[in-house]
Amino acid sequence: MSDDLDWRLLDRHLAGEASPDDALTLQRWLAKDPAREAMLRALTSVVRSSADAAWDTRWAWSRVAARLMVSP
Repeated sequence: MSDDLDWRLLDRHLAGEASPDDALTLQRWLAKDPAREAMLRALTSVVRSSADAAWDTRWAWSRVAARLMVSP
């Protein structure tokens, strides 16, 4: 992996779908810069907190529908 972030690998990691090779590649990438570890911790926190959130889809659709002027 180059110095650029492979977002697909990161996505697989955050989704819990990374292969052992992905994990090794990610660890090598993280080792190159301590700021990357902090970024990954922050992203992981956001993903976990949004996964735990209870979504009120009816309320959300009513807001969107009202803006689109569509009946829910």
